[in-house]
Amino acid sequence: MSNRPATGVAVPTRPEGGLAVVAAAGGLLALLGAWQSVAGGVAGSAVEIGSELFVSVGLPLTAVGIVGYTCLTTRLPTDPIVRWTLAGIVGLGLLAVWSSVPEFRAGRLADAADSLLVGANLGIVFGAVAGINRAHAADKADLVERERAHREGLAVLNHLLRHHVLNGMTIISGHADELRATDVPAEHLEAIERQSERIVTVVDNVQTLVRSLSEETEPKPVEVDVVAERAVADARETDPEATFDLDADPAVARADEFLRAVLDNLVSNAVEHHDGDPHVRVVVEDGDRVVVRVADDGPGVPDPVRGSFAETEATSTAVAGDGLGLYLVHTLVTNYGGSVRIEDNDPRGTVVVVELPRY
Repeated sequence: MSNRPATGVAVPTRPEGGLAVVAAAGGLLALLGAWQSVAGGVAGSAVEIGSELFVSVGLPLTAVGIVGYTCLTTRLPTDPIVRWTLAGIVGLGLLAVWSSVPEFRAGRLADAADSLLVGANLGIVFGAVAGINRAHAADKADLVERERAHREGLAVLNHLLRHHVLNGMTIISGHADELRATDVPAEHLEAIERQSERIVTVVDNVQTLVRSLSEETEPKPVEVDVVAERAVADARETDPEATFDLDADPAVARADEFLRAVLDNLVSNAVEHHDGDPHVRVVVEDGDRVVVRVADDGPGVPDPVRGSFAETEATSTAVAGDGLGLYLVHTLVTNYGGSVRIEDNDPRGTVVVVELPRY
């Protein structure tokens, strides 16, 4: 079974035998070091004895501990860690052999063995550290590649929505206009137009969400009061039957161009889901954080959508049905470092409270 996701980016594998190989090599070096210390006799001061035991026994065990902790507590690929650890043992071990040639020729085999063991012990430590660094670099490169593939996938989705779904809805609306000259019942045409408008709204929200996730935009100062004024002005033209009040203090928040989509969705939701004559009040307050309140006197937000905002892990359930606009609001505001909560209005309706970081 392939470990390659749909994006085509390989997921690092974690061979189970890698850690065992390093542990076996480190354990063998520690045993050889302990045997050599006992066989050769450990003499000298306590500091000298401790230093010798640390080099001959402690170093390989330390390397095994570092590698084991890293492999068991992180998601780093183990292949480079194992390869570099073993390469360190072999590389510095061979270097120690080359430097011990005079001892071999002089018949001082014990001294040569000491040099070889020290080289191998230093090699396992240096190799482990180098392997972990290489694993971090490989993991970072893989993450960058996955993010690139993710952004490309979102761009393709945005293209499909724009050129296929929206173009199709334009054709449907055009045919609906032509049918008005026929004897098709008016209620059927109204249902077509109503559902067409709803699909276009959903697609617009999805496109905004896709753009916000795929484009690398830096937060910038945004005049929230100005954005609120424009959103309310457009809403008054779009829904002349609704009443809109605006009380906006000058306030600058840390956001981006998509903040307008937040206000548009909150205001349009307040009107769309009303069961009578909508009265919407938008308030912008400046303090430690910029607070935006959008209050209405409608029937309120459905419990499933409200509950999804109370449970952060379940927020994505709000995508279903009429909750997509609020999900978009939640996603954008959270990316700004802000928060969204839903409160009851008095005596009736809902207040959506958005808190944004000041710039």
